[in-house]
Amino acid sequence: MNDYMNPFDLAAKMWKMATVMIPMQEDELGAQVEFTGDELADIIAFLHDDKQQHKFTKDLLPPSKD
Repeated sequence: MNDYMNPFDLAAKMWKMATVMIPMQEDELGAQVEFTGDELADIIAFLHDDKQQHKFTKDLLPPSKD
């Protein structure tokens, strides 16, 4: 991602999808995921860092509850 991402735009897009995401999070994780301002900043930094994205692999995900 080369373009600047406004953190408020990202939060607005996440909020727009909340009615879909929250029930899925509660079902899969047992609770709604909540982010602090610092965590949101870390997510945005990750979205802007191609090298870090390529280091992130499926085996880094926690095991499924199934």
